[in-house]
Amino acid sequence: MAIMTSCCCCLSTRTGSIGVGVICLVVSFCASVGLCFALINADEVTEQLTDSLDLYRTAIKQNMTIERFKLVESVIGLDVLIENLRTILIVALVYYALYTFASLFMTYGSCTSLRSLLLPWLVLEMVPFALQITTIIILFVFGKDDPTLAKGGVYIVSGLLNIVCFVVHVYWWMCPLAHYQSLKEEETVVQALVPPSHPIWQERVSMGGWKLEVGKMALYMSFPVVMFYIFNQPQYFESWTVKMRQELYPPLEQMHGKEIDEYIRKLHAKKEKELLKALAEEDEKMESMGK
Repeated sequence: MAIMTSCCCCLSTRTGSIGVGVICLVVSFCASVGLCFALINADEVTEQLTDSLDLYRTAIKQNMTIERFKLVESVIGLDVLIENLRTILIVALVYYALYTFASLFMTYGSCTSLRSLLLPWLVLEMVPFALQITTIIILFVFGKDDPTLAKGGVYIVSGLLNIVCFVVHVYWWMCPLAHYQSLKEEETVVQALVPPSHPIWQERVSMGGWKLEVGKMALYMSFPVVMFYIFNQPQYFESWTVKMRQELYPPLEQMHGKEIDEYIRKLHAKKEKELLKALAEEDEKMESMGK
């Protein structure tokens, strides 16, 4: 039995799953783009963070400020965080790239009742859950030792807000899970992850049906790869591409091997002549100074 029958008391789990998928798709795509730009400028960002950290520690030694990052320093270490910034960005980029595809699959699977496409998102969502739980534990265990978070019980308020966000996140995750369970309950005899109502079963009436579907899937997946390969091989369309390129960018006059050797020989002779002339002028100056 599904753990939920409706989303937000007024929407079906299917509609809620589609909405969750679209929101996650937009957020993960924007995060992936931002991480790409951060990774491109990782060296500059690392240098700026290192300089800021040196100024921060100098200010602490001179009693110009308090330790505002004592929590991070005690748990991870600011030096370790800055030194491994590129690795952190790469891991985050890979995760959000997978998360983008998982959100796209969940949206499509919710629209077409393909419950197998909901699984990647349900699994990848465990990572944010683990991070939220870790953050809550760190805030309540180490927060009281941080001068900034301990002032006025800020760490308690932050921990409670994180708990509220965690509860909302769990509800956010339970909607697609309920839709997945409801699709599973709708299956009758067929034990596969694809429901019998899906149009894909109309062609699976014989042994050749699934082979046809596998062939179509392979064709769909190989089409962009083949097109990318073709457009990177000019010989396949050289008859018009090269001609167009030559018209737009006419080639410069190129010298052959003998002409290049002759040009280099003349260049060396010219340099030797200039050097001998300079030496002769210097000798004349020395003689005139001697007289």
